[in-house]
Amino acid sequence: MIEVILKFKIELIIGIFLLVMAIMDLKHKKVLSIIPTTAILFLVILRAEYLQYGIVALVFGVLLYEFGFFEGIADIKAMVMLGMTVITFRQVALLMVLIVVGGLCYELGLSMILKLKKGTKIPFLPLFFIVYVALMLAIHVIT
Repeated sequence: MIEVILKFKIELIIGIFLLVMAIMDLKHKKVLSIIPTTAILFLVILRAEYLQYGIVALVFGVLLYEFGFFEGIADIKAMVMLGMTVITFRQVALLMVLIVVGGLCYELGLSMILKLKKGTKIPFLPLFFIVYVALMLAIHVIT
């Protein structure tokens, strides 16, 4: 019972970190580096057994960064945070699919709705918060 409560609290805290990062990204187009770094440190201390999923998410985040899918180190750190919240490789795969498919729909949708010019920077961290909520709902419905 205590493990379930601790897991829920960790998920809630990470959700709050992602929400704060998303709001900062929307308002200021940048995120203080200490925020995602603190969240990652928090996860490494409390969920060290899931570090391998964080590393997989890190590699995937760097690849997406290199391909220009998103811009910024905060996006990569958010990927690591998301990776360390999942507990199986199947969930990591689901995370990757949600990020890519959701990201394409998010970018296309915002571009069409806001009539943005090509090359306009779109804040991506709100998508990570949305994906996190969807992922947590999917994980808790499945298990």
